[in-house]
Amino acid sequence: EVLYMDAGTIYIYLCYGVHWLMNIVTGRQGHPEAVLIRACVDANGPGKLTKRLQITGALNRHSILTSTDVWVEDDGLRFEIIPDKRVGIGYASQEDQDRLWRFIMGGQL
Repeated sequence: EVLYMDAGTIYIYLCYGVHWLMNIVTGRQGHPEAVLIRACVDANGPGKLTKRLQITGALNRHSILTSTDVWVEDDGLRFEIIPDKRVGIGYASQEDQDRLWRFIMGGQL
C-alpha cells in the first residue's frame, strides 16, 4: 500500500522478521515505484544501514521531504555508478537474474 503513496514517502518493512529495510517512494501517487536504500558510511547493506541509523518501522509512511528524523542530502560529491546483476534472486527467471538492476559506487569523479 505504501508504494502507491506520493513520491518521498518512506516505506519501511521488516525483512525475514529480523532486519528493517528502508525504501523511498519515487513514483507519483498510484504508481508503485521505490528505491531501496542499501548502504551508507560504515554500513554496507540495507539491514546494517537501518541498524546503524537506528531506523525502525516507526518511520514508515513518513515523508523524506518533511521528516526531521531522517533525510537525504546532496554533499556535491560525484562517483562512478557501476551497474551489475542483482544477487540472491536465484528463484527468478534467467532474464530477471541478468538485469543490471544493482548499482555499485565506484571511484570518485
